Amino acid sequence: MARKMKIGKGRSFGDIQVIAAGDFFQLPPESIDHPSPDYAFNSTVWNKTFSTNQFELSEVFSQTEPDFIEMLNQARIGKLTSKSEELLTSLTRPIPVPNIELCPLQVQARALISSHFDSLLGNPVRFRALDQVVTPERTILSRLLGRKDKEAYDQIAPEVLELKIGAQVICTQDINIGKIHIPKLAIGTVINFSTPGEADRLKIPYSSKDHQVSREWPVVQFENGKKILAVPIKFKFGGSNGMVHVEGSRTQIPLKLAPAGLVHEFQSHNRISTMLIVGLAYVAMSRAKSLGRLEVSNYLSGSIVSPEIVTSWYKKQPWARFLS
Repeated sequence: MARKMKIGKGRSFGDIQVIAAGDFFQLPPESIDHPSPDYAFNSTVWNKTFSTNQFELSEVFSQTEPDFIEMLNQARIGKLTSKSEELLTSLTRPIPVPNIELCPLQVQARALISSHFDSLLGNPVRFRALDQVVTPERTILSRLLGRKDKEAYDQIAPEVLELKIGAQVICTQDINIGKIHIPKLAIGTVINFSTPGEADRLKIPYSSKDHQVSREWPVVQFENGKKILAVPIKFKFGGSNGMVHVEGSRTQIPLKLAPAGLVHEFQSHNRISTMLIVGLAYVAMSRAKSLGRLEVSNYLSGSIVSPEIVTSWYKKQPWARFLS
């Protein structure tokens, strides 16, 4: 935009100051329209823009256990010591988190979700999303979005959500109701279906004050003991189907079924042997905050690797520490 306005014409990012932060050792780049997307550090823009003032962040906030931090640092670069491999092997034991398994593949997550949901008693209650779009054509959001955009948005706010009493769910949005805070990805259980009037009598707060349609909505109790009436909220989206840019919103309950999750979502149990993409095992394990919350199965020595192109680039950086 700055370049189009002729501010800093011809300069990277229109001469606007930019802070780029990330970790090339994590999942490789993706592209919708390019068969083999390259890493940013191989572009001329990267070398021109970030030739100086590069820093490596070293302080860890997500974990506190020294052995766990050391093992994760080694897994990140694909070089595990025998001590760290012994630690990984010791994590092949069940942890007290029922019905939660971390899956690297969508097909595995869907199969586990379906199996657990079908085992619950009672008839499912269906909640259909309401889509609103701002485009030349006033059609529904899912028809205008490209396939990848639609899949990503359905993960956050499904077009159709079916729930039963007893179903484990994940909260897909930060919810703040007075002094009650339900963080995104909090795990809960559907304990009932109630109307807003019934929830008022029981003093159960709503997930949103903007939507009070008088039908039964799920009452969810989260691991922290807090209960909410999960009424729909508005999720804003943007995307393209290759011909037209779509901006719109989807109004849906901020929940999704949660007996299984993908590696970016929450920590629990992961199968190292099915981590097919370099960096995926490290990303999965780093989602756990403590060793007590991590179970690893099917670990084979040498199965955790890092992208060679990143390792080669990293070694050339004067600030690199973990490969020395």
